[in-house]
Amino acid sequence: MAEAIECIRNQTYVHTEIIVVDDGSTDTTKEVAAKFSNVMYVYQENQGLSAARNTGIKHSNGDFLVFLDADDLLYNYTIEYNLQYLQKNPEAAFVSGASDITTIDKTKLDEKKEDVTSDHYLNLLRSNYIGMHGTVMYRQYVFNEFTYDTSLKACEDYDIYLRIARKYPVIHHTRKLAMYRMHNYNMSANSSLMLETALQVLRKQESSLTSSLERRAYREGIKGYKTYYGMLLFLQLKTGDIKPSKEAVALLKNNNLKFYLRYKFADIIVKNFKTSLKKIIPSFGLRSLHKLGFYNRFRPSTGRVEAGDFYRTTPFSTSFGYDRGGPLTGTILKISCRLKLAVFTEKCWRSVIMNILCALVKKMCKPAKFCT
Repeated sequence: MAEAIECIRNQTYVHTEIIVVDDGSTDTTKEVAAKFSNVMYVYQENQGLSAARNTGIKHSNGDFLVFLDADDLLYNYTIEYNLQYLQKNPEAAFVSGASDITTIDKTKLDEKKEDVTSDHYLNLLRSNYIGMHGTVMYRQYVFNEFTYDTSLKACEDYDIYLRIARKYPVIHHTRKLAMYRMHNYNMSANSSLMLETALQVLRKQESSLTSSLERRAYREGIKGYKTYYGMLLFLQLKTGDIKPSKEAVALLKNNNLKFYLRYKFADIIVKNFKTSLKKIIPSFGLRSLHKLGFYNRFRPSTGRVEAGDFYRTTPFSTSFGYDRGGPLTGTILKISCRLKLAVFTEKCWRSVIMNILCALVKKMCKPAKFCT
């Protein structure tokens, strides 16, 4: 958070106020904020991101507002650049720009840069072309009419873009203004949540659509989110990045049948791969796969054990040989039971091993049904 505060203090436009809203955190947010002069610290019980933004709005005194998460950064010219845009376009309710996508240590991964010069509401119905909310500067008056929806767990910025652009002119440019830093705790990394919430936000607009162009853009947006986040959800389920809960699998099924079928097919293949191999491939083929390390559960049938089959770390039988004609280990067990717990010297261990081997030889010399 200290970096985020510093990047605002280092802006070329110096007439700013900084408000830190602590949404019930248990970290050092208060202590970090206290290190900086002219920073207003506001604490509230945990209510979520939308409520935190609404709280920040209530405590602000400026005519223009910018929202920045604690782990993201603005470039030093951002506020001045966007302010000039709004001064030149007094009818615009907000202005937005492009951003870099980086690692937490600022290594560039990608960029969010889309050239949208008109029909902003239509384009927002198709997709969230803004992406990073730190690139947006709002006129304060829009929040007399609009607030962040506290029922949303994600996509609250996308929701307010749509609602404002539905009623007021907005503008967009392609100058990079901010750095969105990716890490494991980004909300956008939760594809299940993002898919569900993006569709929820977009469907809120359905009742207000007034033209065939808007309805077409809306359908394109629904399809696009189902495809994009459906693919991400499929990949995260497949790789184990998220738990395959009933809710996540059902969400994939209801929104992207193609990737759902691919996931279920892959799931069936994994679960039944070894069983299928045993049914389809003959014993000598399974033995070859075992020797190559591809089928570790190979067990030769009784009476057909070869020397190479002992190259393994798992037993032929997990029920003391009763499933393979009877146990061969009875004598070994009797000897082992008579051994006392002690720290054996190397000589003592050799004696024990020789006794076990002798017992095995005597057992094998008797006519019996062997367990191999």
